[in-house]
Amino acid sequence: MLPDGRFGVVCHFYDLSERLRYEAALLESEERLRLAAQTAGFGIHDYDVADDQSFWTPELYAISGIAEGVKIDMEAIRNFIHPADRNAVLTAMEAALDPTGTGSFSEEFRIRRGDTGETRWVYNRSQTVFEEKDNSRRPVRNTGIIQDITDRKEAELALRESEERLNLATEAGRLGAWEWNIATDRIVWSQQMERNAGFAPHQFAGTMEAFRALIYPDDLERVNQAISRTVNEGAEYAAEFRMVRPDGNLRWASMRGTVIRDPEGNPVRMLGVDLDVTERRLQQNAIEELNLRLRRAMEESHHRIKNNLQALSAVVDLQRMDAAENVSVSGLVRLSSHIQTLASLHDLLTMELRSDGGNVDTLSLRSALEKMLPLMETAGGGRRIVMCAEDIRAPLKQGSNFTLLVNELVANAIKHGQGEITINLRREESLPTNQGKPSAPYAQLEVCDDGPGFPQDFDLERAANTGLRLIESIGVWDMDGKLEFGNRAEGGARVIVTFPILWE
Repeated sequence: MLPDGRFGVVCHFYDLSERLRYEAALLESEERLRLAAQTAGFGIHDYDVADDQSFWTPELYAISGIAEGVKIDMEAIRNFIHPADRNAVLTAMEAALDPTGTGSFSEEFRIRRGDTGETRWVYNRSQTVFEEKDNSRRPVRNTGIIQDITDRKEAELALRESEERLNLATEAGRLGAWEWNIATDRIVWSQQMERNAGFAPHQFAGTMEAFRALIYPDDLERVNQAISRTVNEGAEYAAEFRMVRPDGNLRWASMRGTVIRDPEGNPVRMLGVDLDVTERRLQQNAIEELNLRLRRAMEESHHRIKNNLQALSAVVDLQRMDAAENVSVSGLVRLSSHIQTLASLHDLLTMELRSDGGNVDTLSLRSALEKMLPLMETAGGGRRIVMCAEDIRAPLKQGSNFTLLVNELVANAIKHGQGEITINLRREESLPTNQGKPSAPYAQLEVCDDGPGFPQDFDLERAANTGLRLIESIGVWDMDGKLEFGNRAEGGARVIVTFPILWE
């Protein structure tokens, strides 16, 4: 009421601009925090210690699988934690609420979703706010974030299991791993690599200079060149060399590696593996030494066999010259010819043994013919023999049968034919064997003479010719071949033997 008795209104005016700006900023900050939480996939919690109530954002309810709006107190939080991790997490939470501590909480643990019971991994980071009053300190609230990290944890688990499997494999296979940082010249070895090289853990100095000092001097230049080609030219690093262990013993190392480059193509790192092949190398050296002794023994054996066969041939010749009329001179001639052929074969094998590093698994059929030609001409009393042969290699057993077959065919041509004898050998494409075996490369041998040839009614089954029977035995049964007896258009006999090159 005014002094004059009238009623009036008293108004107070306040400037609310600052408060409104503060509230707007607060709302904007909360919105940014909410968006950040949604984007990062974490929920926010704010636990009031005195009321035993926790405020959760919708994101945290979604992470937990608990229906939004459900009251969250310490008991609910306890049930939220996986039983296997519960004691450890609750102990850490009590420590965060302890007034004598820092109030910091940071843990990774498992939870059980409230809706499905599914186990998930979460990361919880929070801070306790304390109140200072009357020289005492008490916890007021604990605020923080919880983030679902299940995918990361599962990836870490898969990686750890993969590393464990890799470690088991490398240890079982004695496969060491190494990495060279080219810029810093730092070399890192795996534990298996240290074991391979004979080092105790962390004993290796870890520099390229220290690595080169371990390489056997005779192998150092070769290893340096291999590294240079890999770094400068991009070639795959592959080297097998000797290394000296700290105890002085030698080891053989087989290393492979590659270079990692930066976007500009500059070499940055070199990664690789090391396999200890000392045992294999020792076995290989022992085998090479044994092979050398075997080659020497084979040379001596071939030399002695050749000399014995030549001596036997001479004895047969003497017996033939002194033989009475009732002794089969032709049989002795044939025997002498076969013995000389065998001596030539052994001589040829000895030469190939020397020239081919000890490989006598195969025989050159053309070389065999060239070796036999002068002997067959001598046995034929100077009859001219013309040869045209491709260079065909055959297994040793088949090559031996081939020389006996040629010797018998030529002997038969010398005995029953006339004039010049021709020998042709050529390679063909493929031909099924007469035993129903798969197709194989094959060769064709042809022997011709200028004699009267075979009769028109010639039948091998009725032919009383020991030589032809022997030809059939060697050509068909021993060489798996096919025989053709006939005459040339210009006259003279022709025998064709087609046979596969049997490698097995």
